[in-house]
Amino acid sequence: MTSTSWEHQREVRDALRTIVSDPQLGVPALSSAQTMSNLLKDLLPDAPRETSVLVAAAEAGLPQVLLDHVGQGMDIATASSLTASAFAARTPFTTDACNWAVAELSVALGLAPGGPAGGSPISPPPAGFPQAGLARTAVDPGGPAG
Repeated sequence: MTSTSWEHQREVRDALRTIVSDPQLGVPALSSAQTMSNLLKDLLPDAPRETSVLVAAAEAGLPQVLLDHVGQGMDIATASSLTASAFAARTPFTTDACNWAVAELSVALGLAPGGPAGGSPISPPPAGFPQAGLARTAVDPGGPAG
C-alpha cells in the first residue's frame, strides 16, 4: 500500500509560510479555522483536499498542541506523532493525512527543517501566540518592561 501523494505540498508550504510571516496574521492564524479557510481558498484554489485537512487542523488547535508538547520538553518527532494520532482519532482523515498536516504545521511553526528562517527550531511559542494557560497573563502590569 502506498502513501497518499500530496501534489500541492510546495504550494501548501509557501502558503503557510506566507500566513506566518504576515504581521497582521502570524502564527495565531494557523489555529483559526475561519481565517485558514478564507486564506487558503485564495492561496490554494487548486488544492481543496489539502485545504480541508489544514482547516480541520486549525479547528482542532494542532499548532498550539504542537507548541505545548515541545514547550514541555518533547522532541519534535514525539510531539508530532502524539499530535497526529490525536487528530486522526477524532477526525475522518486518514493517518497519512493527519501526519502530513502535522508535518506541514511543524515546518510553518519553525519546529522542523524547511520552515521560516532556514528551519531554525524555536523554543518558546512565537510572540503573540500564548502558551497554554498563559493567555490571560501575557502582560504583567507589575513587572518591569523589557
